[in-house]
Amino acid sequence: TAAVVVVDRMAGRCIVGNVGDSEIVLGGRHPDGSTFAQAITEVHHLKRSEAEAKRITDIGGRVWKGRLGHPKISPQVLSLSVSRAIGDLFFKDEKFTGGVASGLTADPYINSLEAFNGSMQQEFLVIGCDGLWDTVTYEEAANVVLSKLSAGEEPQAISEALVRLARDAGSMDNIT
Repeated sequence: TAAVVVVDRMAGRCIVGNVGDSEIVLGGRHPDGSTFAQAITEVHHLKRSEAEAKRITDIGGRVWKGRLGHPKISPQVLSLSVSRAIGDLFFKDEKFTGGVASGLTADPYINSLEAFNGSMQQEFLVIGCDGLWDTVTYEEAANVVLSKLSAGEEPQAISEALVRLARDAGSMDNIT
């Protein structure tokens, strides 16, 4: 899994990319004080993305209970929750798939958007994996970040607060 951000403040642009279970959220506060939070990357979890499930079935891959099934082995034994990943050669290499497409790809989602142009009172990015986003909503994360920023906290402390929030909400996954 990977998520990448390039911020060009001079141009007021933010370029993002992701593969796997990491997502990037742009959040902040409007001049009227209201909070906003929106994902600016694509969701690659089959349970959360009908478009990715359709992409897989359209090329002959198997979707089983919201998971990517291996083309030769029962999905009860071997399946993935993500549809895009850098690794997982067992789903990509012909010697393991028998030449049958699984649908797993390392092709990233890439997005370029206008951001950080002064139209918002505060703006920030949160890069997190499914250990965070499975238990914390984008809005909850934005509220924590804004609260901590208002208190003058450093990025490390804000990150640790988000990890605690996910853990306290029941995340059993890695929280990065």
